[in-house]
Amino acid sequence: MRMYWAGLLIAACVATAGCSSTGVDGAGEDVGSVQQRFGADQCATRSATQTFASRWSYTSTTSYGTGCNNLDVTSLNSANDRNTVSFTDTLPTNSTDCANTFMDAVLYDNSGGSWIVDTELESDAVWSGSSCSVPPIDFGRQAPLLSYRIAATARTYSGSTFSARQFSVTTSLIH
Repeated sequence: MRMYWAGLLIAACVATAGCSSTGVDGAGEDVGSVQQRFGADQCATRSATQTFASRWSYTSTTSYGTGCNNLDVTSLNSANDRNTVSFTDTLPTNSTDCANTFMDAVLYDNSGGSWIVDTELESDAVWSGSSCSVPPIDFGRQAPLLSYRIAATARTYSGSTFSARQFSVTTSLIH
């Protein structure tokens, strides 16, 4: 399990004088991004932002601060349902801001009333010469009739400030 607060990653970025954006796996992160990302344990015990049943869609505000956006799902209808987290805010228009934009998401399973981490994923924005994009985070198929939670955040770092950015989480049918 990846620990976002791990000193080793911060030390590695400091030792190399910063890291660059690399897409969905987030292998090259800026020190500030690592410090603002939430850890899986942080959101496991917090209350749900919203609770859903079956297929659903949620769009965040940009005023969630450092809180968790916990989306609890009581059941899905089909083993062919998937959850996708997408960046839905205005994209940065320069390479510097793009390199400092990211999303994080954690999928939890409910086990005996406790939220247990299943998967942690992140997506760092990518500058492609003239435009910025943030690859979506896809959790793939979810088992039907099980409870689960998704916690997510999207951020842009500028100076010493992390701005909360809008994102959406959608459950859809895999065809």
